Order: sequence, then C-alpha cells, then structure tokens
Amino acid sequence: MNFKKRLLVLDDDPDIQDFIAVIAAKVGVDAVTATDPQRVIDQFSTFDIFMIDLMMPRCDGIEVLRLVAQINPAASVILMSGKQRNSLEGARAVAMERGLNVIGVLSKPFKSTDVAELLSNSLLPKVDSELSRESTLATLEEFREGIIKDEFFMVYQPKLQIQTGKFLGVEALVRWNHPVQNLLHPCDFIHMAEMSRFSLPFAFEVINLVCEDIRDMRKQLGLQIPVSVNLPLYKLHDLLFPEKALA
Repeated sequence: MNFKKRLLVLDDDPDIQDFIAVIAAKVGVDAVTATDPQRVIDQFSTFDIFMIDLMMPRCDGIEVLRLVAQINPAASVILMSGKQRNSLEGARAVAMERGLNVIGVLSKPFKSTDVAELLSNSLLPKVDSELSRESTLATLEEFREGIIKDEFFMVYQPKLQIQTGKFLGVEALVRWNHPVQNLLHPCDFIHMAEMSRFSLPFAFEVINLVCEDIRDMRKQLGLQIPVSVNLPLYKLHDLLFPEKALA
C-alpha cells in the first residue's frame, strides 16, 4: 500500500495555512494545519514533515524545533519567517544541531513554486543527519569553546564620508580563529551567536575585545578613533544592557 507523507503546517495566518495545504495536495502530501503546536503535540510522532513559522505571536519557533527533535527526530523540517534571513539561517543551524533534517527555509512572502519544490524534495530519500551536520563549518559546542578559549578577535574597517572622503572612524568586525577550520568570517557563525543561548556571552565578548583594542590604540599609538560595533537589535530593548556589558 502506498502511504502519503503527512505534513504539519504551524502558522498563525489562515491564508498561508490554506495556501500551503493546496500546494501539498498537488504534490501528493497530506497537510494538517495548526496555530498552536500544543494542541497537536500528541500527534507530532505521526508527521513526516513540519513547516514551522518561527515568529508566531504565542509560539517560540526554536522551542517547537526542540519538541520536534525530542518527539520525532526522524522528521524533515521546513522553516518559514517574515523576518531577516539571518533568523532563518540561525534556526536552521539550531535544528541541524539537534539532528533534524532541514530540507529548506522560506522567507515570506514566498511563491507556490518554492513550496512545491521543497515538498517534492521531502519525498526523496533523506540525507543522513550526521552527514547534514558535517556540512556546517562549526558546531554550537565549538562556538561555546571558542568564547571560553578566546578564539575570537576583531578587525577594523575604515568609515569614510562619501562626499568628502573624510575619515569618520572604524567599524569593528569579528573573526574566529577556529582550531580546525582556521579563519572563519561572520557569515559562517553569526547565526549561532544570534539564535543560541550563547548570544549574550558572545555580545559581551565582542564588546570586551573592542574595548581592549581601543585602550591599546590610545596607549600605544595615541589614537582616539570612534569605533562602531554591530549588535542585534533586540539587545537594545534591554535597558540594563549597557551596565551588563561594561561591568
């Protein structure tokens, strides 16, 4: 007997739920839609594919990934979000760290052909989760160790006023001296910093490195240069963040 694969669509928008369900039916996948994962958590083990919106009002997408990995680790996952692409890539890394088979990410708004392609790919033989994890340059555990062992350092990019060419200062850019992969740029690891439990320690690490470099520039070279530091926007909502960072 030929059993169809089952898809759970977790999204708070009924139009998107219906949109995906129609596409799923066309490619031969049975779809169930829900807004609250807790209402269908007892069915998690029966689904082959999960399409998860990371930014639902009453639902943490990362927590849903944890539940899926715990209850149904053999499932395939498609991640959706209307936020920045970094959020999707960060969630992808978290899912893969938990052994889930992430077959794709979708930035809203997306096209029907994008959904159809990913769902069609889910019908193909699954790539082993260990091979999937090997495709990432670094793991969360290595990222944690990197913070502890001071493997990160800063480089500085000049900032110029376009109209006059006047020097305005520098922008601090973080790099990782990985013990195996050698030099890693932010695109290789910044998603882990933004989407993991190490986001706050990493932000403090970057600020401390910049402050040390500023002190050295003043002491050794007599330079007082304005330095810009990139921080996730959500950190600025914490009114105590400046005190924590400079403690």
